Amino acid sequence: MGKPWGIAFGRDGMWAVTDHNKHCIYVFDSEDQLIRQFGCNGKDPGQFSGPIGVAFDSDNYLYVTDHGNYRIQKFDVNCNYLLQFGVKGKTDGQFSGIHGITVHNDRVYVADYGNHCIPVFKTNGEFCLTIGSGQVGGPVDVAISSSKFSTKGTARGQLDRPFGLTVDANGFILVADTYNYCVSIFDQNGTCIHCFGRNGERKGQFKRPYGIAISPSGSIYICDYNNARVQIF
Repeated sequence: MGKPWGIAFGRDGMWAVTDHNKHCIYVFDSEDQLIRQFGCNGKDPGQFSGPIGVAFDSDNYLYVTDHGNYRIQKFDVNCNYLLQFGVKGKTDGQFSGIHGITVHNDRVYVADYGNHCIPVFKTNGEFCLTIGSGQVGGPVDVAISSSKFSTKGTARGQLDRPFGLTVDANGFILVADTYNYCVSIFDQNGTCIHCFGRNGERKGQFKRPYGIAISPSGSIYICDYNNARVQIF
């Protein structure tokens, strides 16, 4: 891997990772074996320019935030290109620095860092609405939860430029705390119940944890960006 950034699980334990520097996507099976790698640097359908976020919908279709091309691309379970939506701009349905993405109840939620908002689309690419509308301070990832919490800092439960988050089946919120080189786990009330990791290259250490996802069995998968690897806990 070059610079793994986004990670997500589909059905049956299949998972995908974006490689921001190599402009491609890796797809793995439930045994963590690589089954497919696709994409290259470019602007054509199926090509990418610094892909960041990745998500699956309930039908196992794959969505990728094609950061440098200001668009979302959608692929089928065999990674065949289906469609794209979004262009560069500052109005509804347009993008300026898209990062994380999630799909919930047939709606696609995108973290648009440049436009300071969360645009929402149907799975066919049709624009629905904008959350935040310039008022969300540079979002880089998005997940569905009822909680909002934490402050900037280095103490337990504080965060410093978190780049990834996910919510598990029990409602616990896991955050890749990128500049604190750790992962923090919060309950639904925003109380930090555990954190692990520190700066380094050894197993269990991180050099900028970015994307984070939970497997169907409950394991935690983390994109260790500057160590060019995915770690599993």
